[in-house]
This record gives sequence, structure tokens and C-alpha cells, in this order.
Amino acid sequence: MAIKTWLLRKKFDVRSAIARESWLFIPHNLIVWWTQYKVRNHIDTSECRVDGKTEFVLDGFQGSGNSFATVTFKNTQDHKVRLAHHLHSPAQIIKAVQAGLPVLVTIREPGGGVVSLTSRWTYVTLEQGLKGYIQFYGKLIPFRDQFVVSTFEDTIHSFDDVIRRVNDRFETDFQILDYSSGLTKPRATSETASWETERNKIKDQKQEELKDPRYADLLAEARGIYSQLTGETV
Repeated sequence: MAIKTWLLRKKFDVRSAIARESWLFIPHNLIVWWTQYKVRNHIDTSECRVDGKTEFVLDGFQGSGNSFATVTFKNTQDHKVRLAHHLHSPAQIIKAVQAGLPVLVTIREPGGGVVSLTSRWTYVTLEQGLKGYIQFYGKLIPFRDQFVVSTFEDTIHSFDDVIRRVNDRFETDFQILDYSSGLTKPRATSETASWETERNKIKDQKQEELKDPRYADLLAEARGIYSQLTGETV
């Protein structure tokens, strides 16, 4: 294994561990700042943390439809909402819950979620992905009644109903997507289309690899957690 790959895998494990523990909020905020400001050139990092100005939290494990939900929500609102998103942090979700903020947690059945994650960040192994999924959502089970859960299918196909549930649960008045408005995903450029073609090949490979019996126990545990949070059996 190349040293760079080993370091990237360790970085994923360390970042995931820090994101799960509320007492590690300072290093978590530093990591988020470094990623957003230094790496992605995003000057405003206010949407990457939960604080006193946050109005809505939308978060979930990587590969669960976070980007689609965030873009769709933002495009639907008729005014700027102080949103915290892409935290990938159970600790931040719990902080928001305890502060009484409206929270939407996205989730995808573990097979699809982990394949999506490991096909985008190919240095992450399936075992790492499954363990990360279990540890992420496992932390949220005690708080299940205090946030709204959106499955991947609901996020992609019924986001209007998802926001209705948020409004009903938290007595908010967020604007609801009108599917008749013709809102669609941005068209892929030739570069992104090429990347998606390559990524689909990796996904197929990961799907086959996931059938290996050595992942059976982790997959079963992850599916059990998914069922506890969604009420659905996979």
C-alpha cells in the first residue's frame, strides 16, 4: 500500500472519530475550516457549523444525498436561510437537537451509501465505510424522535414531502419544492460526464466486492441501524 493511501485512510478515520464526539468540537471546526477555506477556497464557512445563528441543520453520512438535498432546499427558498450542511458530524446534529433546532438527517441504505462513498473517495475501503456508517448513525439512535429522517429515495424523489414533514414537526415555514417548476439537476459537462462514467464502473466493482462474506456481519449491523432510524427493512 502506498504511503499516501495509508495516510488518506487514516485521515478519514480520524476525521470521522472527531466528528462523533462533542468534546472534540474545536479540532472538528479546524478541520472544517481547513477543508472549506484553504482547500476549496470557500471564504464563508458559517454553513459548516452549528451556532447561535443556525436556522436549519441538514446533514447525514457521506453518500446519502446531502448535496442534492442542500441544493434543492436552497433553490426552493424565497429568502436566505442560515443552513448548516455537509457537517458529516453526529456531534453537530446532537448539538442542534439539544438546542431545539429543526434538523433533517439524510440516510441511504448502507450498501448503496457505502458504495457511493468509496467510489468517490477510492482510498476509503468498504470496511471503513461500513464501520463509519454504523458509528455515525448509531450515535443518533437515542435522539431519533427529535429530528426528521429522509431516506435516499425520499430525498431524491419526494423532497417536497420531506420538507412538509420538517415544517409539521418543527412548526417552521420553509418553502416547499414545486416539482411542476421544472427544477432539474445541472447538466453535466463533458468532464463531469466522463468522471461519472468512470465512477459508475467503480460502483459496479464495489457492489460486487460488497457481496464478499467478510462484509456480511458489518452489513447486517448497518442494515439494523438503518431499520431503527427509518422503520424500513432492507
